Formats: sequence, structure tokens, C-alpha cells
Amino acid sequence: MLACLVLRLGSLSCKQISNLCLEYVLNNTFRKIFVTKSFDVATECVLYFGCAVQDTLCRRKSKFLTKLKYKTTSNLLYHAVQKVAADELAELQKLI
Repeated sequence: MLACLVLRLGSLSCKQISNLCLEYVLNNTFRKIFVTKSFDVATECVLYFGCAVQDTLCRRKSKFLTKLKYKTTSNLLYHAVQKVAADELAELQKLI
């Protein structure tokens, strides 16, 4: 279920509160998997396995926007959002 949420949010801009909610769910999932009550241990496991919410969203969004940037088509809607996608991709590249 978490994979579905991340996939859905990958192409949308998220508010900070959405990221915090996803991090809470992810940390609780790792706490249950590793049978621990320590929030710090779960957070370290998330980082160790490369499942951090913000990083995953940035990677997915960057991948989506890169495909959008280099695609050639005659679709008017595509051409209307191509500049915005290129600007957003440039901002994401600064974060990564």
C-alpha cells in the first residue's frame, strides 16, 4: 500500500505535512517488521534500506520529468507544460 502512495505522490507536489505522514507510516511499518519500539532504530533502518520518503519522491519525480523533457510529440498540452517541467526538473537536480 505504501508503494501505491509513493507512486501516486511521485508526480505531484507534496506539502510537508504529507511527507511527515508518509514518514510516520513508514517508520511504524519498520518498527513492526523489526519488532522494536524504538523510533530511532526504525529511522536508521529506513535510511539503511534507502526508503526515505523525500529521497524516493525526488527520484521518482526527477525520472518522470526527465522522460517528459526529452519526449517529442505534437500534443499541445505536452508543449504547454514542457517549460514548467524543465524548470521543476532543474530545481530537483539542485536538491539531489
